[in-house]
Amino acid sequence: MSQAKVDRYKAEKAHRKENLAKLKRRRKVQKILTWIVLAVAVVSIAGYMIGTGIGGDIEAPAAEETEIAVETESAAESDGTAEAANAAGETENAGENDAGEE
Repeated sequence: MSQAKVDRYKAEKAHRKENLAKLKRRRKVQKILTWIVLAVAVVSIAGYMIGTGIGGDIEAPAAEETEIAVETESAAESDGTAEAANAAGETENAGENDAGEE
C-alpha cells in the first residue's frame, strides 16, 4: 500500500466510532420521520373520508323545507287607501329629510 492509502485508512479507523454513531442517528431520525409522515397521511385520508362521507352509508339529514307564510293585503289596502297612506308617508319623510339638511 502506498503511504497515502495508509494515512487515509488510519484516519478512517480513528474516527470510525463517531462516523458509525452519526450514521445510526441519521437512520433513526429518518425512520421516525418516515413513520410520522405515514401517520399524518393515514389520518388525513381517514379524516377526508369521514368528512365527505365517502367511507360509509351515513348521510347527513336533509334540511327540512320551511314554508314562509306571506301575509296577504288587508281589505283596507286593497281599496286603494294603502296607496294614499303610502304617498302621504312619503311626503312626510321627504319633509323630514329636507329639514335635516338645513
